[in-house]
Amino acid sequence: MHSTNLLGPLFKRSRIKAGLTQAQVCNRLSEQGIKMDRTTLARVEGQKRKLKDLEMVALVEVLGITLGEVEKAFQEG
Repeated sequence: MHSTNLLGPLFKRSRIKAGLTQAQVCNRLSEQGIKMDRTTLARVEGQKRKLKDLEMVALVEVLGITLGEVEKAFQEG
C-alpha cells in the first residue's frame, strides 16, 4: 500500500539540511498559527500521518522548500 503522505521524507531532509530540530520547526509553525507538536511532526516525517492542506503549506514555507522539490517528491512518490 502506498503512503498518502508523499512529502514526509522531503520535510525531514529539508529540516535536517536547514539544521533545525523538530521542536524548532514546531515553534515556527506555531508562529504561523499551526499547532503541531514534535511527536506529530515525527509521524508526518515518517509518513504515518496525513497532512492538512494548511499544514503542508506552512511546512513548505517554514522549511524553504521550492515548488520544484514538491513536484519531484510527488513524481517519485
